[in-house]
Parts: sequence; C-alpha cells; structure tokens
Amino acid sequence: AKTPTSGVFVRIPIDKSKPFAHLEKSTISTEEDKKKINKLPEILQESVGKYPEAKNEILKYFTWKSDPKNYDLTGVYKKGDIPRFIQWDSRWGFEPIGDSYMAHSACGPVAMSSVYIHFTGDNKMNPVEMSKWAVKEGYYINDFGTSGYIFEEGAKKLGLKSYIIPFEMEQIKQAIDDGNLLVLHVRKGDFTYSGHYIMLIGYDKDDKLIIHDVNSPNNSQKRWDYDRLVNQVTTVWAINE
Repeated sequence: AKTPTSGVFVRIPIDKSKPFAHLEKSTISTEEDKKKINKLPEILQESVGKYPEAKNEILKYFTWKSDPKNYDLTGVYKKGDIPRFIQWDSRWGFEPIGDSYMAHSACGPVAMSSVYIHFTGDNKMNPVEMSKWAVKEGYYINDFGTSGYIFEEGAKKLGLKSYIIPFEMEQIKQAIDDGNLLVLHVRKGDFTYSGHYIMLIGYDKDDKLIIHDVNSPNNSQKRWDYDRLVNQVTTVWAINE
C-alpha cells in the first residue's frame, strides 16, 4: 500500500541553469545502503539495480514515507522554459502511477509534463498531475506502461499540436528550428532495458543531438551522435503549441 500524500505544499529552490543540482548524487554503495535497498518496495529495488545513478535519491523513500509532501511548482517555470524533470526525483518519484511508482514507470507523463509546461507556462500540470491525468485518460496501462498515444491524441486533448516525423537528421533539425519539442520512443540500448521515452530538445553546431532523458541526468548532460541513436529510436513525435 502506498502512503497518500499530505495536504502540505512545499517548494525547494531550483536553479534552472543547474537543473539536477538538487538531486542526491549516487556514490559507491555502502553496506548500509545495501540493507536499505533491500527494504525498498521491490519495484524501486529494480529501478536502483538497473539505474544506479538513481540510488541515493530513491533511498529518500523512507523519509518520504514518514513525511509525504506535495510539491508546488507555481511560478518556477514560465512559457518557453524546458523543465528538466527526472522521474525519480524524490519530490514525486514515490507517488503512485497505476500499480507502480513514478520513479519506475512515469517516463511518458514526466516528459509530457515538461512539454506541456514549455508551451503553456502552466505549472499546475506538474509530473504528478500529468501522471494522474494519463491514468484517468487511459494512456497508462498496468504491466505495460505509457502508451505513445499520450503524445498524439493526448497532446491534442491538452491543446497542443502533434505529428509523427521520421528520425532523419534534416527533418529533426527542421522540426526543432520550427519550435517543436521532440519526444522519442527508444528500444533497448543506451537509455533503457526495454522501452522508454526521452526528449530531443536541440542540436549543436556540430549536429550533436541534445537529449533530455527523464530517467538520467548523466545521459541528459551528454551530446549524442545521430548514428548512435538511429537504431534505437522507434517513433518521433514533434509537438508544438
């Protein structure tokens, strides 16, 4: 059973120029860490096992369980910002999504929240609210995860425009130049052991791709070669207002 969040709304200061600075960095696991990990819900143990950089943040589960809070993003992001949300951020990672936790299973809604806030400036649709909306609208399916339809008809229900483009460099660059944010579905590879959604938010002067991976600050701070990604990407949604 998951602990319901309290009615307490709190904020932590976020430096938008250092979007991952507030996350607890992972170091080498101590024996004490290992004992704590073994006490986590099984699905969070799985997240730590697969994605070690999430370890220290996910270990905040025990603090959250004893004192759950709701986080208020009002005024944090304005239209045009690209919130660099991470799904296992302890502000929301332990909230339920279907039969799972957001830290483990909310890559789709977390990416959609970032896209939505970018185009609208409406901070109310934070990752928690977007996850609730995804479940209510049927875009999140237990034992499967988030359907790609959240980025098609879902985006349109939210008042945005969306269309699928091929993962070809010139079309990617044109879509970005036209003001779109791109959401990519990727298969097993650099980002996931199964399936995952990441954002493509730009490219640099050397045509390296700028990725925001909602499951990895490390991946989000690298530049990526098109050739490295081309066989991992299955679908590209270009979303605009």
